Amino acid sequence: MARVKGVYRRKGSEKYWLRYADAQGQIIRESSGTSDYKEALKKLAIGRANVAEGKKVERRKAHKVFLKDVMPDYLRFVQNQRAYQNKDYIGRELLRRFGNIPLHRINVAMLESY
Repeated sequence: MARVKGVYRRKGSEKYWLRYADAQGQIIRESSGTSDYKEALKKLAIGRANVAEGKKVERRKAHKVFLKDVMPDYLRFVQNQRAYQNKDYIGRELLRRFGNIPLHRINVAMLESY
């Protein structure tokens, strides 16, 4: 069976993934939710048909992760390293300043200005 462009498997995944463009040309990548190739093809056809009909593709919002949520894990990870006290101090200072900001919003300019 020839493979169709737009259906693929990610490394380490049993399920097929779909790739197609929406009406604005944005690439949509989503799980087919199945490990059956024919089912994945059907879902790809449905997605492409929805775009052709002008239906808006539902996009899931990314879950916001805050610095305050990941810093404790980081500090546990570096606990046995030589410079732990320095990392602990800097980590707590960064938490005071950037703890309530989503990680994807923190950039180099913000860190340099701090």
